[in-house]
Amino acid sequence: MANKTQFSGARASLERWLKRLVQSTSMLLMLAVGTLVHAETRTEVGVAGAHGVDAQATASVAGDGEGGEGATVDLSSPPLGNEALYDSTAIGGRGGNGGRGHTRADGGHGGPGGAASARSAINRDSGPATARASAIGGDGGHFGNGGTSGTGGPGGSATASGVASTASADAIVVEVTARGGRSGDTSTGIPVEGGTATITEARAESNGGDVEVDATAISGRGGSGFPNSNGLFVGPGGRSPDVVLRNVVDGMTSGTIVLRQTAVSGDGGGGFSQPALGISAPDSGDTVSFVERMRSATSLSIEATAQSGAGGQGTYASTGGRGGNADAHASAD
Repeated sequence: MANKTQFSGARASLERWLKRLVQSTSMLLMLAVGTLVHAETRTEVGVAGAHGVDAQATASVAGDGEGGEGATVDLSSPPLGNEALYDSTAIGGRGGNGGRGHTRADGGHGGPGGAASARSAINRDSGPATARASAIGGDGGHFGNGGTSGTGGPGGSATASGVASTASADAIVVEVTARGGRSGDTSTGIPVEGGTATITEARAESNGGDVEVDATAISGRGGSGFPNSNGLFVGPGGRSPDVVLRNVVDGMTSGTIVLRQTAVSGDGGGGFSQPALGISAPDSGDTVSFVERMRSATSLSIEATAQSGAGGQGTYASTGGRGGNADAHASAD
């Protein structure tokens, strides 16, 4: 009798556990379906460029690396439905390295990194909305050694924008990031810059709900410079581009507005030089982040940040590069 009671109790416990499992699974499925119905996420990755062909014994030059494939994602047109989230990511392909030469054959040049462009724009009749856009430029390919070594490829550019709005009194969030690609290492004495970073727009609108906008642009780091195989002992490396953001972020609502805007430049690449040449390593890019907005809202908060990278490190007799200037200004009325 005791064994039967224990068995019945165990069976009842098992049935209750299975029931809870089914309920939990159903809830997870409902959440998963809801996420799929109300969100649109896309990622595009460019194909890397092929490396240059190495020079044969009878050849006079090695092949150049191919450029990385560009990547573009646009979640703005045509409208995709009543999604609450648009999330776009574009990543440029890496440039191929230059082929290797030999004493009688020049090395190949590195290929450029692929450009990246991402845009998310969502407009809802009601309900909250989030727009995210991230663009990452591809890195440039490195030089190939040879009788005269090649040049590195420039970093790929990155361009991003995000816009979101709702006609109801719901919250809106916009997050936009652009990051330029690193330039390839170089060896011809010709500096090659990292990729530029541009944000064209970052804006949020609500009919009374809180809005938050965050935009960050980061330029690509410069590649390092190396002595050339032909005896030219100079390699200035690459500079990181300037980053300038002026009133990129914006928000409209009678509720709370939070705006953040950040400009960052990459580091300069390392340099190499003979004593008599006195070549300096490259500088870092300058940065400017400027925001002035006048809005009738419950509260308005603005943050503007500018950060410049370090100058390139000097090697042998090369002097170090200069860190970039950084200028930030924010005004809220």
